[in-house]
Amino acid sequence: MRKPLYLFGLAAIFVASAALLIPSSGQADGTAYKPVMSIKNIMKSVNHEEFGIYGQMKAWVDSEPSRGDKEWPRTLDRAMLMAEMGNILQYHEAPKGDQASWKEKAAAFSAACKKLKVPCSTRKADKLKEALAEVRKRCDACHDAHRPE
Repeated sequence: MRKPLYLFGLAAIFVASAALLIPSSGQADGTAYKPVMSIKNIMKSVNHEEFGIYGQMKAWVDSEPSRGDKEWPRTLDRAMLMAEMGNILQYHEAPKGDQASWKEKAAAFSAACKKLKVPCSTRKADKLKEALAEVRKRCDACHDAHRPE
């Protein structure tokens, strides 16, 4: 009985020690993470309503795709890319306003994009439209607070 507790204790110490040794910057070499894409690059390629990923997804789902449409898996991939871009936005400096608010809104955008996974996986166009509307709300909230004039 004593051996499992001993091993558990050693494992807990190892995990805690490893957590202290891993750089919190996100880079393996300990340097600060610096995004390659600018905020403007992200907005144009990801969030633009006409030619960005968001716009393409919205136009496609508005065309009333069938559950058997072969575009569904690609739509899921695009949704997860949008979520990842929300994560990357958190590493940028707020162009206007409070940095904590910027990070909070970027995280909310990413979370809204992650919620696109379910309707894409279940191939429910009506639910995808609702989820995309929520993503748009997150964009607008951030623009209201942080978009430079």
